[in-house]
Amino acid sequence: MMERGSINYTLLIGTLSILGVMVFSPHLVYAQEDTSRPVILPDSPFYGIKLAIENLQEAFTFQDERKAELILKHSEERDREAEVLESQGKMIPIERLKEIQGQKLRQAEVIIQRLERAQNIIDQTQQNADERRELAQATNEQERISIQMQQRARELAEGRVLIEPKLGMGLIEPNTIRVSDVPIVVVPVTDIEDDDDQRTILTKLRQRLENSFSTSEVTEIRARFAELRGETDPERQVILADRLDDQVNNPIISITCFGFVDTLLLARADDPVQNLQEQCPILRPFNTEMVRDVINGGN
Repeated sequence: MMERGSINYTLLIGTLSILGVMVFSPHLVYAQEDTSRPVILPDSPFYGIKLAIENLQEAFTFQDERKAELILKHSEERDREAEVLESQGKMIPIERLKEIQGQKLRQAEVIIQRLERAQNIIDQTQQNADERRELAQATNEQERISIQMQQRARELAEGRVLIEPKLGMGLIEPNTIRVSDVPIVVVPVTDIEDDDDQRTILTKLRQRLENSFSTSEVTEIRARFAELRGETDPERQVILADRLDDQVNNPIISITCFGFVDTLLLARADDPVQNLQEQCPILRPFNTEMVRDVINGGN
């Protein structure tokens, strides 16, 4: 009994020690971030542990700005996982990724909104103090009225209203269909620096959140196209292609390619990249392998 208890105690301490290192030293767990190529994928038996570690890291990050940033980085990890699965020719479990990612985006959004409201109160308080001081310095009633008019004009021009984020985009609401005339825009994001002021931090967080919506939709398109390519029933292929066409074709694509990109033709082609060049004239001057490398993110 003593020996068995000793072994269990040792295993318990060892397990907790390993988890502690993972939680408080995330760079050891996410060493693959240097190459942006996840090692543990959704089809791995250790994927549940990876998600648990992410949740622990978030729970032990107490500064709201850093917590929101970390949550959004974990959300972005789902996109990288989908990309690696696609490159390996595996099915992307889009519904599971949508559920995990949607939850994290909601969590981050709540934190960002709370931070923005708090900062708006601080800004407004400072603005009111400056305006009162400015009025107090007026030498006569006419000057006072002129200052008040200028202040109201500035208030209208600056639009001192918090712009709430748009919900129902990307993967945050799986049942929402994105309007096809809204282009998908994926922009670079930057990490929070220690010397950033609060407004810069909020701008970086807002950009990362909005970018997450866009990359989430790209992930979904990847999954839908993989599903379309794997479908053998011609009638089912047509149904899947019609749904995908609405997501892929937007004004940017239509103008760039001088028309409509047919995803059914892409799916049925032996080489989708070469077929895309045929459908999109602007890509024809480029070498097929170069286009393939760009589409695959340079991997």
